[in-house]
Amino acid sequence: MSLAERNIGAIKYIIDWLGLDVEIAKSSEMGIEPEKRKDEMIIEILKKVKADEYLHGKGAIAYQDPIAYRDAGIRLKLSLFNARAYAQKSERFVEGMSVVDAMMNVSKEELISYIMNDG
Repeated sequence: MSLAERNIGAIKYIIDWLGLDVEIAKSSEMGIEPEKRKDEMIIEILKKVKADEYLHGKGAIAYQDPIAYRDAGIRLKLSLFNARAYAQKSERFVEGMSVVDAMMNVSKEELISYIMNDG
């Protein structure tokens, strides 16, 4: 089993555990050429899944071409997510951990509330 398959399995487990209704799509199964620039690949993926909006993080601002998205009929929406501190085993809150850290430190109900309410 490849690392990618293990990661997808872990992601599916977490989605099921949280009771989320999420569809997983792999770009490798969409016939998208991997040689494309990052924006071109993302736009092509968004078109394949019939999306008209793309939620992105702050880091993407440095490389995204907003005109390319606009011309493709896709709205860019910046995620302003700020991690809310939750109880961790460390002495101070360590931001930027994965959902697995939260799964180990808070109740399932608290984690679902945290995810569904954007922190």
